[in-house]
This record gives sequence, C-alpha cells and structure tokens, in this order.
Amino acid sequence: MRMSFMLDKNYSPVTIPESYTNDPAKCFFYSIDSFYIESVRDFQSVKLLQYLEEGSLTGIVFLPEAIVGRKIDTAMELLYIEGFTPVAYSRFRFNRHMIRENWRYQYNAAIQQRIDAADLLRTATDSLYVILKKNDVSNGTASHKLKSMKGASDPEQRKKSDLRYVLGNLSYMLSIVHTPDDTSDFIREFGVYFDKDKRCNLLKHVEAETVDESGLNKLIEELYNEYKPEDLCFERVVNRIENAINSSVIAKHSINYASQIQVFNDLSKQKSLDWYDFFSFLDESQVDYRHWDKLMLISYLYNKHNASITGVERVI
Repeated sequence: MRMSFMLDKNYSPVTIPESYTNDPAKCFFYSIDSFYIESVRDFQSVKLLQYLEEGSLTGIVFLPEAIVGRKIDTAMELLYIEGFTPVAYSRFRFNRHMIRENWRYQYNAAIQQRIDAADLLRTATDSLYVILKKNDVSNGTASHKLKSMKGASDPEQRKKSDLRYVLGNLSYMLSIVHTPDDTSDFIREFGVYFDKDKRCNLLKHVEAETVDESGLNKLIEELYNEYKPEDLCFERVVNRIENAINSSVIAKHSINYASQIQVFNDLSKQKSLDWYDFFSFLDESQVDYRHWDKLMLISYLYNKHNASITGVERVI
C-alpha cells in the first residue's frame, strides 16, 4: 500500500515571505529544510533580514571551469557594470553530499550518469563564492537580475549578451557560474556551502558594508596560482585524447582497441554516454591524458534532452 501524508503549517518552524519567492513548492519544502532554516536564522541574528526582504543580496559561485579557464576577472567586471558590488567572499570545495543537497530538488529527475559527471566536474578544484549587493532593486531582486544576466543552462538558448556566453559558452554541464533563482535559493544555498561559524563571519562583512576589493583580487590570484590554466576548447580536447591513444603502445595492442576507438568516436560526436568503460580502458592502457580533457569530453555528452529521466518532473 502506498502511504502519503500532508504537512500543515504547524509542522513548519518558518514561513517563507512572498518577497523571497513566488514558487509554492519552495514555500513548502524550504519551510522544513534545515539548510534554509539555519541560514535564515543567521541573517536574523545579525539583523540583516531587511536585505533579504528588499531582495538586495544574492550570491554567485564561480565553478572550477571558471578558475582553470580564468573567467572570474571578466565576470566581475561585468557584474560591476550591472550594479553588483561584492560584500563578502570565500573559497570552498564541493563534495558529493553538498552537490546532492544543492540540487536536491532537481536531481530526482537526473540520470545517474549526469550525477556521476557532476561529481567529477564540481569537485575538480575549489570554487569561489561571492555575496553580491545591488542597491537598485526597483526592477526586481538582485537574484532575479543575476539570473536573467547569466543566461540559460542550455548553450543553444544563450544570447550573445548573456554572462555565460561572454565567458566562453561552454557545454550544458560546464556552466561556469551558478546563481540562485530567487532570494529563497540564495538563503538555502548559503546554508549548504558553509557551516554556522563561516556563515556568521561572512555576514559580519555584509553587515559592515565595506568592500575589500583587494582581498577579493588576492583570493582570485591565489586560486589562479594554485590551479594551472586549462585549455577548454572541445576540438583540441578531442585531438589531444586521440593523439594520446595513438601514442600508447599498450592501447594499440589491446584486443579492445578497435571497439574503444569506435566508442571514442561516438563520444566525441555526442552519440554515446558510455564514458565509464572508455576511460577505464585508457587507464588500464596507461594512456597519458589530461584530467581536464576527460572532464571536458564528459561535460559535452549531456544536454537538457538526455540528462533527465524521461517522464520524471523535477520537484522544483
């Protein structure tokens, strides 16, 4: 027998204001979500709820591809032009639990290969998180403005003026930046990325409203020094992997060589998702390929049509 139950307002410790989101599903799920609840309590403890209510705060995550692709400086320049000011920042690293929490209400509809690929892509390096303030919210909240500015996840739907297009217009999964859709997402994601001590420390900088641009620039430089630049051109990635295979004596003498070359051709043309066995073959054959070439090839396999389970709707 299938069991179901309904929660009423007596089970929820918080109420989601309409100014935070107009999504009924978020109003329900976030009201009982511990990450959201703890985070909003921290904003309340330092008397910053006004910023949330007016929608002047949001956040942006510069993902690993933004770091190795050296995209952050250009992005920050564009954000300044659009009236966004950084008020707090920190580096952090995604792990498998954080990835699943951040996209908890979307990954119910994701195929397993996409989730496995996300684990590789999101954990490749640290990420950079920046809290942004936008004083003029007369035409919408900071999160709404940032969402419209960044562009769609699907590269085919991005406009030339979109942030993701300007920064390189990479694949569906290499989105360069992640931003919240609305204020409720900003609150919850802040709770996912950082523990209480770190959140409170960052909120002190928000409360002070002082912009330490030199500190942010120093942190960006630190990340650039720690992680070497990578060539994110898909065509050159394919050529390098092909050359690496052809340079491997072990691979060329393997009984699986012909079949794996066919798999590689299919992968390079996005006609297959069978990257697990292919890279196992490369590893077993001691093929010397770049780690980021592997990530690039995998990221281009997925698009909005093949990354989800047919017939399953996302929760939010």
